[in-house]
Amino acid sequence: MSSPVLTGAVPYRFLDETSVGNGYVRLRALAVLPVMLVVLFAVVLGFENAGYGSFEDRDTRAMVWDYRSTAGQSTSFHGYFRNAYWPSYLALTVNEEVFDEVVVVSEDRVTVLAAFPPSGTCQRSVTVPCLSSKPAHRDETTVGALNLGTDVGIWAVGNGRGFRRDAGGVNVGLLNDGVLSVPNAYVNATALSAVMSTRLAELQEMRTKTAGTLLNATSTTLGCASDGTGATCVWTQQQWDAWADLAFTTLNTTQCATPVDMCSQTAAALQQAAALSTNVGKVAVRVVTGTWAATNVHLADIVAAGGGLPLVTTVVNAAGAGGLSVPTAA
Repeated sequence: MSSPVLTGAVPYRFLDETSVGNGYVRLRALAVLPVMLVVLFAVVLGFENAGYGSFEDRDTRAMVWDYRSTAGQSTSFHGYFRNAYWPSYLALTVNEEVFDEVVVVSEDRVTVLAAFPPSGTCQRSVTVPCLSSKPAHRDETTVGALNLGTDVGIWAVGNGRGFRRDAGGVNVGLLNDGVLSVPNAYVNATALSAVMSTRLAELQEMRTKTAGTLLNATSTTLGCASDGTGATCVWTQQQWDAWADLAFTTLNTTQCATPVDMCSQTAAALQQAAALSTNVGKVAVRVVTGTWAATNVHLADIVAAGGGLPLVTTVVNAAGAGGLSVPTAA
């Protein structure tokens, strides 16, 4: 290719103009181009952020945080902390904890509420053979509730039935032979009167049941001025020994009342259910114990609608409204 010098053409040189004005004309395009780019950027930015773009699919603006691609990870991430902060099972005995541990939690997951009165008033009286092994003979604070305890034995539980457990956590359940398999808690009269210091209320009921036997025996040492039958007298250990010798045979065929704590068994069953791998992180079981449960500002309506304490029901905090309600059946 021939050089412009050899051909006589004037070579191009940037801003080689005959006047300053011609130079400004040539530079004008270079100045306008950045301005046009800035204006174009502002127009595009305003168009996208002002809502004039697509209302159905906003991937242009939100692809990085698109919920469709982050929902799974976000749910798993928050689920981890929900599981860590909100246990599946929790027993509450403090009034002020209800909002955080029941109302707030029920917005996140299905919540089972068990509201119980104090254990002393949460017992059902059942009729069992007087000398049989009874649930009241167990120490629930040490061995757990009757239905899910760690001790081994057979106990009379009322309605002519016995409950058997062969190992901790291994229940045989209610026996088909009624109370025939239930052992006596007292092998003889001496063993019976020996529990006077620890089971006085139980012995006093037995004494009332055998008042007629004592009268027939015409015992002069077991009566008292206020009660000829001896059913309400305050006795010494020697008098209890004498009574046991007289009444033991009769007690073998006599029925007595004994308390069974139903609330502790319900709470134990709920705790076991909440611990199942299929329920952890998906349900919240809250056991609230105390007379204050009936008047708590968050629970009062639920308890009243359920007929008072004790109560077991499912509650929800619909749409985070801040109040509990019982879901209606679909």
